[in-house]
Amino acid sequence: MLLLEKDDERRVLIDVIVGRIANGDKLGVVSLSLLDSLLQIGCEDLMLVLILRHLLSMQNMTRAQLSKVRDRAQAVASAEKLLDCVPICMLSFPE
Repeated sequence: MLLLEKDDERRVLIDVIVGRIANGDKLGVVSLSLLDSLLQIGCEDLMLVLILRHLLSMQNMTRAQLSKVRDRAQAVASAEKLLDCVPICMLSFPE
């Protein structure tokens, strides 16, 4: 799997790709284009790593938004159902 591969310096490949986007050169543009292509074809692994793992922790919500979640058990159950869809190989992805 592309996202779990490591380079010679033992860095996870997706972290290297995301780090190269910060550069203003052509390599950053190519890296951004690669991620865009992977997102357009619906690569679930990429969406899990870049988006969903941050949303499941609910750290993106304010206290006012969290207080509006009336049934926390339902929110937890929904998150568990979403996590059940995650491939087993992605459950060991380093944070």
